[in-house]
Amino acid sequence: MSFFPVMRGFEKVLRWHHHRTARIQAKHLVEHATLVLNMREDIMPAGLVNRLQAGIAAVRNSLRPVNLSRLDENMDSLSESIRQAAPIRRAGAFRDNLEVLVVAISVAMALRAYVIQPFQIPTGSMQPTLYGIHSWSAESTWSDRFPFKLVKWIIFGEWYRDIRAPQDGTLSSPTYDQSGDPAHFTFNIGRHRVRIPKDATILVPPGAMVAKGQRIWSGIEKRGDHVFVNKISWNFRRPRRGDIMVFKTVNIPTLPEGTFYIKRMVGLPGETISIIEPDLVVNGSKVREPESIRRVAEDQHLGYAGFLNVHTIHYQDQSAILKNRNDSILLGPDEYLAMGDNTKNSRDSRYWGAVPKSNLVGPAWIVYWPYTRARSGFVE
Repeated sequence: MSFFPVMRGFEKVLRWHHHRTARIQAKHLVEHATLVLNMREDIMPAGLVNRLQAGIAAVRNSLRPVNLSRLDENMDSLSESIRQAAPIRRAGAFRDNLEVLVVAISVAMALRAYVIQPFQIPTGSMQPTLYGIHSWSAESTWSDRFPFKLVKWIIFGEWYRDIRAPQDGTLSSPTYDQSGDPAHFTFNIGRHRVRIPKDATILVPPGAMVAKGQRIWSGIEKRGDHVFVNKISWNFRRPRRGDIMVFKTVNIPTLPEGTFYIKRMVGLPGETISIIEPDLVVNGSKVREPESIRRVAEDQHLGYAGFLNVHTIHYQDQSAILKNRNDSILLGPDEYLAMGDNTKNSRDSRYWGAVPKSNLVGPAWIVYWPYTRARSGFVE
C-alpha cells in the first residue's frame, strides 16, 4: 500500500473531525448568544443589540459551507459581543468565602435537624459512664498559664479557676445558679455573686466573714462530656433496654419545659418495673442484660452503685414512685423508663415516671469532646 494515499485519507479524516467540532462549538455559541439577547435585550444599548444579531447571523453564514478561517473570526467577534452584553463579575474573596460559609452552616443545620445532634452532659447523673461538669481542688501550674491553658482547654476541656472574694462581707448559703445551670451554685458576698461548681469543696464555710481578695476556692473545672445523638437510629430499629436515651422534657410532670435529659433506658412499653436493690426487676424477674444493665447492677468497683430505690437516697420525697421494693410502675404501650447510671445522684423516672415515645430524640452515639482516655469514642 502506498504511503501517500494513506496520508491523504488521514488528512481527510482530520479535516472532517475539525469541521464537525467547529460546527458543534458554533452551534453552542449561537445558542448562548440568543439566550443572552432574549434575556437582556430590553436593557442593552441598541448598538450592542445590533452587534449581537449581526454576529449570530455571521456565524450561521460561515457554516454554509464551513469556512474555518472566517468562522473563527466571526466566533471571536460574537464572543466579545456576548462578554460586553453579559459581563462576568467576580464576587471577590470575601463573597466567595461567605457563600462557602453559608453552605457549610446550612449543611450543619440539616445534619443537626435530621441526622445527628450535639448534646452536652450537664450533671453527674450518668457517672461514671458519662461525666457532667465537674471539678477538683488544685494549685495552678505552668499548663494553666497563657497560651498553654488555651491548648489544655481545647483538647481536655479543663480550665483553672481561682475564685476570690470581690469585697468584704459574709459568704451566703449556696443557691442554684441564677441562669438555671444545674452544675453550679451561686454564693452572695454583699452585692456580688460568685459561681462555683457544685462538687467543689470551698475553703470558707457559708455564714463566715471574708475579706476582699480572700480565696474561696481554686482548682480545675472540667467541661462535661459532649456527645453526638444519633437521630435516625430509632427510625430503623426499636429502642432497646440499655440504650443511653436523650429525650425532651415536654409534658413530663415536675421537669422544666424546653430542655433535654440524658438517662439509661431501663424499661420498655408494657413492662412492670420495680427495684430490689441492687437489681432491676422487670415483670417480676431480675434482669442483668444487656451488659450495660449488668454493669450498673454489679460493678461497684468501677464506681456504680447498683439500682437503688428512692428511700435509700431521699426518703423525704413522698411524691417519688419507686420508694421501696414493694413499689412498681406499669408502662403504657408508648412509654419508657429512664434512670441515671449514678443512681445515688440522679433525679429520674423513679421520681417523675415514664417518658412518652414522642419525647425520644435518639441514643447517645459518640463522645466527641473533651478528650479523655476512658470515655472518648463510642458510648454504651
